[in-house]
Amino acid sequence: MSPAAVSEYELKAAYLYNFALFTTWPQDRMEEKDAPLVFCVFAQDEQAASIAGLQTRKIRDRGILVRQIEMPEDGRGCHVLFFGAKSTEAIPGILEIVRDTGTLTVTDVPDPIRKEAVISMAIENGRLAFDVNLLNARRARLILSSKLLKLARIAN
Repeated sequence: MSPAAVSEYELKAAYLYNFALFTTWPQDRMEEKDAPLVFCVFAQDEQAASIAGLQTRKIRDRGILVRQIEMPEDGRGCHVLFFGAKSTEAIPGILEIVRDTGTLTVTDVPDPIRKEAVISMAIENGRLAFDVNLLNARRARLILSSKLLKLARIAN
């Protein structure tokens, strides 16, 4: 597939995979060695479909399970939670449920909601850029690799 043929949603899914690849979760979230990493998606169908394509990949010998969530309580048990502009009214409830649970939260929703995520993505000048909120990462007990942080804009 040529770079021109990659959609915005496919590009964001690839970034999401790499964000997870360069994240270390708290020990209590990774106790079962064979359990998959759970990627939860609260986004429009086309975006969710691109992220669902990650189920064929692995991260550190763990499979990836992608779940589309509809209700805030469905966010429990997620290692990675991506929320798009599906329903911005529900996002604060989802974030409240996963706060401090060792969940990597990622969004492409504009301010002010994006400030609540660990990582926020945006298309700027035709390129995908991302911000990392270190305070939110610490609060979630996540360790983000220096390789990831080198490419990020740091926001707090």
